[in-house]
Amino acid sequence: MATKKIRITLDREVVNKALALKPLINTVIGEEILKTDEDYIEFILTLGIDKVLTDPLPDNKLLRETIKAMFRKNPKFVAEFIAETLKKAEQKELVEKSRKEWKIYM
Repeated sequence: MATKKIRITLDREVVNKALALKPLINTVIGEEILKTDEDYIEFILTLGIDKVLTDPLPDNKLLRETIKAMFRKNPKFVAEFIAETLKKAEQKELVEKSRKEWKIYM
């Protein structure tokens, strides 16, 4: 089943930076399997989604991989569950760590 595509508007500078990553992406992947500019942007967005999802989590590979797998099945539920869990007092240090790292992107 093909996924439904939508159009979004991005800042030209962001697009230029993303497309400048093509050689790096091709080198890491080992071949040029992404065909269009849209494929590259979608790949980068997918990587970014994983980063946003896992950055605030404890540094535990099994936990992070499990959360990513669960997110693929039910993204809205998993994202809301993590957000609610992080709001608890004992998780504030994880939130602060990510907040500091993410500020350079705002």
